[in-house]
Amino acid sequence: MEDGFQNRLLINMAHPGIIIKASLADTSVIADILGEAFYNDPIVCYAAGRPGLARHLFAAEFRHLYARLGCSFYIRNEQEQMIGCALWAKPGQRLDPSLLAQLNIAWAVFKFAGLGALQRGLALDAFLKGNHPQEPHCYLHAIGVKSTCRGQGVGSRLMAHGVKMADHEQVPAYLENSNELNLPLYQKYGFEVIEKKNTPNGGPPIWLMRRPLQVTNPVNNTAS
Repeated sequence: MEDGFQNRLLINMAHPGIIIKASLADTSVIADILGEAFYNDPIVCYAAGRPGLARHLFAAEFRHLYARLGCSFYIRNEQEQMIGCALWAKPGQRLDPSLLAQLNIAWAVFKFAGLGALQRGLALDAFLKGNHPQEPHCYLHAIGVKSTCRGQGVGSRLMAHGVKMADHEQVPAYLENSNELNLPLYQKYGFEVIEKKNTPNGGPPIWLMRRPLQVTNPVNNTAS
C-alpha cells in the first residue's frame, strides 16, 4: 500500500519537481534545508541559547531516527536540486530512539551549545512528547524550504503530500508549530489549533495543531 501511494504522488505531482522518499544517504541535504529554515526558529534558538543549532540537531535526528521510519521526503526540481523536505512519522512508529541514538542526538546538541542547551533540549523533548495525542496519527516533525525557492508553492506541495499520506492511512495528523506566521499554511490544509502553550522554563510559545480524520473514498491499490 505504501509503495503504491508513493508512486502515485511521484506521477501526479510533476511541478515544480518530484517528491522522493528520503533515505539515510540524504542526511546532509536534509540537514542543510532544515538548518536554514530553522536557523532563527524561536524554539530551537531558545534550546541552544543562540542561532545555528538546527542543522546539527536535524542531522542527528534524521540520521538516528527519521531515516529508519521511512516516511520523510523531499522535493527535487528540474535542475536536480533538493529544494524542500518534510520529516514525518506514521501511526505505530516509535519516536523513542535507541539508547545509542539518544546519546548521538544529545552529543550533537552538547557539542554545539553546551550542557545548558542539552538540559533545555531534554526538558523540551519531554514536554513535546507529553502533549502528543494518544490516538493513532501521522506526525509532522519538521518541514522546510530553501530560501531561494520560497514563494513558489514548495511548502504547499510538501503539506499536500503529507496530508494525503494521513488520508491514505485514514488517521488524523498532528504537528507543533513554533512560528505564528506559519499558522495560515497549516490551517489551509485542515489543521486546527488545539492549544497554545508556553514551553518549559520560560520558553517561547508553541501551537499544538491537529488535522481531523478526513473521510475519503477507499483507495484502489490494484495498480500498485
